[in-house]
Amino acid sequence: MSAMAPPRGLREPRRAQLLRDPRVLLAIVALAYAVVQLTLLGVHVFLGWDETIYTSQVIHHGPPMDFSAPRARGITLVVAPLALAGFSLTVLRLWLILLSALALFGAFWVWLRVLPGVRVPVAATMFAFLWATLFYGQAVMPNYWVAVGAVGAVGFLARALATPSKRNFIGVALCLGWTCLVRPSDGSVVAVGLAAVAAFSILRRHAATWVALGAGLLIGWVPWMVEAFVRFGGPLHRLHLASLNEQGGLTFSLGVQARSVVGPLLCRPCGPSHAFHPLGLVWWVVGAVLVVIGTVRARGTVERRATLMATVCGALLLAEYIFTIPYGAPRFLLPTYALLALPAATGLREVLRGLSRWSVPVPIATAAVLLGLAIQTISQVAVAHVIARDARQGRMVFTALATDVHRLDGPAKCAVIGPRQAVLAFAAGCEAISSTLVDKPLSPSSDLSRELADDTVIGVFRFRLPKGSPLLSWCEQAPPVEPAQRGWHLYIPPGRLSCR
Repeated sequence: MSAMAPPRGLREPRRAQLLRDPRVLLAIVALAYAVVQLTLLGVHVFLGWDETIYTSQVIHHGPPMDFSAPRARGITLVVAPLALAGFSLTVLRLWLILLSALALFGAFWVWLRVLPGVRVPVAATMFAFLWATLFYGQAVMPNYWVAVGAVGAVGFLARALATPSKRNFIGVALCLGWTCLVRPSDGSVVAVGLAAVAAFSILRRHAATWVALGAGLLIGWVPWMVEAFVRFGGPLHRLHLASLNEQGGLTFSLGVQARSVVGPLLCRPCGPSHAFHPLGLVWWVVGAVLVVIGTVRARGTVERRATLMATVCGALLLAEYIFTIPYGAPRFLLPTYALLALPAATGLREVLRGLSRWSVPVPIATAAVLLGLAIQTISQVAVAHVIARDARQGRMVFTALATDVHRLDGPAKCAVIGPRQAVLAFAAGCEAISSTLVDKPLSPSSDLSRELADDTVIGVFRFRLPKGSPLLSWCEQAPPVEPAQRGWHLYIPPGRLSCR
């Protein structure tokens, strides 16, 4: 043994102490989050509809897709560093897995000075291993990034309660700015929640509080406003178009969101086949109880205010989607889950203390809580695995059909029209044309006529064309009969070499 090495009896406690360090535990959670994404979900799930829209703006695999009014460009910055390398699905997924794990660690790390003990790693675990968090961590979608941005923004303002330093206020501005940049409406809701709590605390006396909140809103909203004037005729008209696209208006969709709590990815509309899942409802109820307990039982002025901030912001984000969006998607609630995990972790602590007061031995109480967390985590990981498997199999058709486009027409310029034109076009490296044109007569001024006049090859993918469609005179090309392609057809305009 080296003369400088400490005795064995001193080394072991230090190792045990290291494993109880919240920073180390949080790093372990982030690493496990990346590993589970990589091993159980894989990196071969092709892009979905929204992902192709965002990705095509910065990674050129064909012309950029139409960027509609409700979208914000913040999420494109996440994948922008890959632009020079071109499109590779594997590289894209690996990049997002790495970034999402780092963002998880960074966002919850902010809270380590606010909530002492193991509550922050526990909260990160509760959020990270929800199936929607696992699935969308490697997706080119804004919701996960809104979640981590919101956790960071609320955390920095919570730290400012105890230490109103310049660093903390800059953290608020940057995190809130990122949240608004990715999804301006969600970021604004977070800002309202933070302002409401700050107005009833010592922070109202600090001008830096309001400067930080205002700066965060400007970071996110200015690019959106500029694009609104350039492309949509002004902010009001853009908001109007966004509302039409999302079927916005006053509604109440809590039941719809509950039906989609364990899938599908999009419940629009939610039919009779989308029943309430008992497992999802149980963890919703248990989670809500823990949040209430944690918010009420938080101790100390700073901790109480910080917990209240997380609860208020999480509840407001939930209300935003329940009262304004009539359809369900589990990803919508990711920011709510992330914020409410923090008071829920405090609620777990209070449950443990309550069991101890009822004379339940501490080891048994701790084992019971850990068992509950393990059951929840395992069940969510299992759901994530099934969702990812179904998505991977369902999207295989796009890459298969893309191969058929090039087989029929080679490297010629092409455009795609059909019910999933964005995904199909991106897979084939083609332009996407609105699927509504399939049902409209061909006029000389129509987009489709202009594409044909430019001698662009149009690949049309649809299960069946409607009666009266001008495309019924085109040549139908059935792809090879494979399970992924069954039921799909390719329609080629007359006059092309492949139209015989």
